[in-house]
Amino acid sequence: MSARDRDFHRVLRPGGRLSIFEPINRYFEMRDDDFWGFDASPVRELVTKMNAYEGWNEDGASDDDPMMNFGERDLFELAKQVGFDDVRVELVLDHTPGSWVKDWDSMLRTAPNPNAHTVREILDGALSPEEATRFESFMKPMVDSGQGRMESAFAYLRATKR
Repeated sequence: MSARDRDFHRVLRPGGRLSIFEPINRYFEMRDDDFWGFDASPVRELVTKMNAYEGWNEDGASDDDPMMNFGERDLFELAKQVGFDDVRVELVLDHTPGSWVKDWDSMLRTAPNPNAHTVREILDGALSPEEATRFESFMKPMVDSGQGRMESAFAYLRATKR
């Protein structure tokens, strides 16, 4: 438990409420046949290289990665430990057709989280020019047509200070 966790409780008056929306990034299994919700089976070995470049493996990121090392239960326990009452955490899971990005060019400029490289940076750093061209040739039509699926896990925490 960090000082920051205790500060949420410390700064609120009695009766004060805390409300947090937090993505739970480690909820879904990381697979090398999937790239941002698009079927990447034919270029699986390239996705493997890209994930390794970012320091990700089948279990996601390492245990010390602050974007991946917690879940909804952790939020619940932390809120109780620092003294909040009436703690409620809702986990919302979605699996829907579509994509988070509108097209290939916007995907290239996007990073999956603030600590990660953009897709362009990953392609340039992890793959040879020939591999990057092969990856783009396969993925771009699917991305541009939105033929993916979106999976998300979000926790909504509400708590009250007595």
